[in-house]
Amino acid sequence: MSSSSSSHLSTMPSSSRITSSNCHSASASANSSQSSISIITRDSSNAANSSLCMQQYTTDRIKFLLKQQPSTYKVLENEKNKSSICWKVFGFPAKKIQNTNEYQKIDGFTSCQTCYQTFSYTLITGTRNMLSHSCVKNLSNTNITKFISSSSSSQVKPNDMMKIYEKVKLRSKFGEFDVNCTLRGADTISNHIYDLADDYRLKLKDILREPLESGAICVSPDLWSDDHKKISYLGITAMFTTSNYKYKTVDLCCKPFFGDDQTWGKYIN
Repeated sequence: MSSSSSSHLSTMPSSSRITSSNCHSASASANSSQSSISIITRDSSNAANSSLCMQQYTTDRIKFLLKQQPSTYKVLENEKNKSSICWKVFGFPAKKIQNTNEYQKIDGFTSCQTCYQTFSYTLITGTRNMLSHSCVKNLSNTNITKFISSSSSSQVKPNDMMKIYEKVKLRSKFGEFDVNCTLRGADTISNHIYDLADDYRLKLKDILREPLESGAICVSPDLWSDDHKKISYLGITAMFTTSNYKYKTVDLCCKPFFGDDQTWGKYIN
């Protein structure tokens, strides 16, 4: 009996060990299953984050960031293709790389450097949206006004103006524009001439500085009369040679002259 009992008792731990082993095996299998599920969940989460990262920018959000965070976001000029006038206004939005002074372009968008209006941009969409933007249209109109004002200031005759228009391809030069706005009114041109004159005066200061310092400049008066208005005018012309040996003439001023004595000798001396 003791032998049988002993034998029976000795088999109990064995079956217990087997049961315990089976339990551990089942537990390990369950843990393995949970582990694989958690891995799949993390991979799915990473894919979602990646997709979210790709879609974190929209045209409205980029416009907002350019306005509100100028130290982090700015518009880079297009250095590759400038065949269209819109690239004088538009560029590519970019974000500053942390701890550096470099900027990384945000692909798929273009932004206005003036008002930060942003459009989606691909090779398929092209420049259509940018050309219709108000800032580009204003630039086109300003350039045309400046062109006509400069020509008018240089006393170009109407017949010569028509010849100029025949030679210049306005659309390729100024982009899309309204044909009705091509020829400006007298008031528009007159007002723009004042702004144009101020701009030229600032440029002349730098241009005339070197000839004046080297004594390579000649200033001469010019008296002439307008037979229609019966008014005489006094003009002053500067002639000089640049450091690159290029001959230049500049009309410094031209004002009505009401003096009685219009002989040349008095004013030349």
